[in-house]
Amino acid sequence: MDLKSELINFIKCKENNGAILVTGKWGCGKSYLIREVASEINLQSEYMVVMISLFGIDSLASMEKKLKENIFGGRILQNNTSSILDKLATWKKHIKSVTSVMGEYIPVAKGIHTALSLNMYDLINVENKVQCFHEGKLIEKILVLVFDDFERCKMDHVDLLGVINDYSENLGIKTIIVADESKIQDEKYKEFKEKVISRTVRLLPDFDTIITGILKEYDETVEGYGSFLRENIGILCQVFDESTEENLRIFKTFIMDFERAYDVWMNNKVPPRQLPSVLYAFGAMYFEVKASRYKKHDKYGYLFTDNKMCKKYNYLTSSYMLESLKYWVAEG
Repeated sequence: MDLKSELINFIKCKENNGAILVTGKWGCGKSYLIREVASEINLQSEYMVVMISLFGIDSLASMEKKLKENIFGGRILQNNTSSILDKLATWKKHIKSVTSVMGEYIPVAKGIHTALSLNMYDLINVENKVQCFHEGKLIEKILVLVFDDFERCKMDHVDLLGVINDYSENLGIKTIIVADESKIQDEKYKEFKEKVISRTVRLLPDFDTIITGILKEYDETVEGYGSFLRENIGILCQVFDESTEENLRIFKTFIMDFERAYDVWMNNKVPPRQLPSVLYAFGAMYFEVKASRYKKHDKYGYLFTDNKMCKKYNYLTSSYMLESLKYWVAEG
């Protein structure tokens, strides 16, 4: 069973025996996969998946506020079939606490953010079932919480697990933790983890499939670039595989940056037949720079720090490593 199916099965299982941990290398597509699952689940009428990033969170108060903001936003914005104010008007009829806080402010609010700037989150409880809008109707859904970037939270990881355990065990909320567990060295975390996390699953992604999805959804700025990427999916998958970095964030930044090179190339009416080879060379340089293996040498210009690195790219030719692109990639 693949990880996506595992997560859906975990969410839909009526029993709850603790949180599930999804781990894998930074940039390998954990968050991408979770968002894909959340989007699919949230289109249905039974569950509402709320995902928050713990990156930089340094206190329980900030975490709870962010969580409540996302839960409240999910209740109002999910399946956007009517205006925000229409939904708020309906919400006021059903939720007394929201009525009391927002009643006199809604008519003069410049937008939803003005209304939400009030300390209304103190009046919102996190519970395992929530009322939210679905296809224009107010219905009850089962809440699922996803805590992303666990290892990058500034709170003590044991304290953080204690808070998450309260949601999972005491409140009975299905809870998913997403982390690069290799970055957590705290021995106390390892001891306490077993009390909170019932199961750990490691993401071993099908990168070619994920890359295909990224290219399919790519929102081009320069006309024709999206088609160009999709036509050269073989080259893109190859340079990604040969880099051995397994980092989709670097890959996406690489194709975003190359769009500028594509724009210049096409605007100067240069014949496009060599452009795929330039794309491949650009990708090879890009991955090696990110790994600190491609730098400027005082005497010889830009070089791979280890000649073996150059050889792992089977189709890399120096004639396609344009000097302007070398400088741009290496110097930023």
